[in-house]
Amino acid sequence: MMSSSQPKKEGVAARLAMLHCLIDVLEHHRSLDRVFAHMRHDSPELSAQDYAFIEHCVRATIKHMPRLIPYLSQFLNKPWNQFPLHARYILALATMQIHRMHIPAYAAVDGAVECAKHAGLGRVSGVINVVLKKVMEQPLNEADTTWHQHVPAWLLKQLKKDYGRDKALAILSASFADVTVWDRTLRDPYATLEPYAYAITPASWRSHLTGEIRSQEGYEEGEWWVQDAAAALPLYALQHLIRDKQILDACAAPGGKTMQLAAYGGKVTAWDRSHDRLRLLHENLARTQLHADVACVDILQDEPFELYDMIVLDAPCSATGTLRRNPDILYHLNGASAITELSVLQERMMYRTLEWLKEGGILLFCTCSLFKSEGEDHVAKLLKLHGDRYRLVPFDTIPSSFLNAQGAYRSLPFMHRDEGGMDGFFAALIEKKYSA
Repeated sequence: MMSSSQPKKEGVAARLAMLHCLIDVLEHHRSLDRVFAHMRHDSPELSAQDYAFIEHCVRATIKHMPRLIPYLSQFLNKPWNQFPLHARYILALATMQIHRMHIPAYAAVDGAVECAKHAGLGRVSGVINVVLKKVMEQPLNEADTTWHQHVPAWLLKQLKKDYGRDKALAILSASFADVTVWDRTLRDPYATLEPYAYAITPASWRSHLTGEIRSQEGYEEGEWWVQDAAAALPLYALQHLIRDKQILDACAAPGGKTMQLAAYGGKVTAWDRSHDRLRLLHENLARTQLHADVACVDILQDEPFELYDMIVLDAPCSATGTLRRNPDILYHLNGASAITELSVLQERMMYRTLEWLKEGGILLFCTCSLFKSEGEDHVAKLLKLHGDRYRLVPFDTIPSSFLNAQGAYRSLPFMHRDEGGMDGFFAALIEKKYSA
């Protein structure tokens, strides 16, 4: 039971807040973004520096939990799951502060002990102190090969099925590595960000994380937007098909691909069913001074008034390809059954949007999922059943390392690993054949 007394020691309030955030995500399966938003609303006494510290530590702890469990278990005199829940998470947070955030060890230990006392864990605060003294002496072992046993079993099983054991473990290892870089897509695709960043792909400029995104040069002027390199490359490769074409971005918010389409000269209609997400899209378009006709539309309920030369469908999916940046995803996915439900939804959306293409028009179908059931399998089934009406158009300007045997695009987290990795992403270009 949480103590009602107000923490007096410096830093304890922030550590209690991060403990609450961690429990909300890992135990109550709430999204990080929503948990952080509630924290800022409910804890006005915390400073901007506190918020940054909390968000960094919570995000890192969630990402490294599969490694932290076997690492910390060696110091406990009982199995991990039998140690008090709040105490487990206090240990995990403090370990990340010591080994990943370069917080002075004495401050991390003292803060953890005080946090335990204010969380009603006075009886185990001494154990926490002893364990963290051992943590100080033994580095978090990067070479540990048992950590993947603490990844959800359904995830590991599906990745092994899709890619084989060795590639599955490589995907997980890269997904759970620290991300210290971020990517930008430029409003002017022929511009450069040298020497402040380097081209990770022809579509994206990468630099190391330094400070708040909005404070970076060129952000307020709308010269670029944040978009992972994996997601930006397919549309960049289609620039020659975009200019002056009537294009629908069917699930558009928050707008990365909408802005790409507009920057490349398309006549863009942008739909999304979420009013909240569309607000972000409007803000992004205004900042970048790009234009699209935006509407709140559910593509499973509504119909367009015209047919399109191109449709982009970045379908709702498990988002497992973004684990390296959004580690909380695993804790609000309901296992394999959720993937099946999403796959059914994706197929419905794909068939519906294909109906809205002109003859000779193309659908860019994509998902930020690692699973073939949310990508490759949809395309294979479509072509098997309706190969007389549709064909897969291979990407011809993307490096072959990103393409499967059929010419569809597939990135995986271990690609460009030495440069910070990239998201897992699938994209296929499907053409509606002309009638005979």
